[in-house]
Amino acid sequence: MEIRVHYFGMIAENTGTNSEYITTPQPSDTKNLKMVLLEKYPILEKLEFNIAVDQKLINQNTSISNNTEIALLPPFAGG
Repeated sequence: MEIRVHYFGMIAENTGTNSEYITTPQPSDTKNLKMVLLEKYPILEKLEFNIAVDQKLINQNTSISNNTEIALLPPFAGG
């Protein structure tokens, strides 16, 4: 399955791209995607980031499909 992943802030800087398609096994979820991303970009292991699925921040493993929008977001603070 190919999933489009968007990167922001320091994550985009460290991956060298703002977005790309990542291939994951089917069926897939955010845990599988994170393993694929850490294998491709080991530097992510040292970075703190949040995962958004369809523009919603998630705190648990979430299933994903070809139409799912994924974003890796650096930590941010509101004010």
